[in-house]
Amino acid sequence: MGLPSAVIAQSQDYDIDETSRAAVQVIVDNATGSGTLIIIDNKPTVFTNRHVAEGFDVATIAVLVDPNAPAQPMFIANLLGFSQEYDFAVYTLTSDLQGNAVTARQLRDGSFGIRIPDITAQEIGNKNSEVRRGDQ
Repeated sequence: MGLPSAVIAQSQDYDIDETSRAAVQVIVDNATGSGTLIIIDNKPTVFTNRHVAEGFDVATIAVLVDPNAPAQPMFIANLLGFSQEYDFAVYTLTSDLQGNAVTARQLRDGSFGIRIPDITAQEIGNKNSEVRRGDQ
């Protein structure tokens, strides 16, 4: 019996402070929700809930620069879409707060003072498979 992929990923030797930067705050109007920053098809992407994003085409994304301090607003994201059926929405990072473009490479190499790490997980039941956050 294999472990679920979440357990497999957690059992790896990851720096939890570095990995925690994937947990972000999605700031819209005068409200804040939570989200997850990942890289999909080489695009910085934020998953959040529909009830956070609905009605807000643009959001400010705050990141844990210091895991012992509140998240700091760092990025602007545009809404790609949300599901009416599920409480799920997707934003893509477009710029930093000064209007400079944001790339997956910059997030990986620490250009913004944070580094979004790669996390490896195995598909359940297939020990030969490997999925890395950021794979294309």
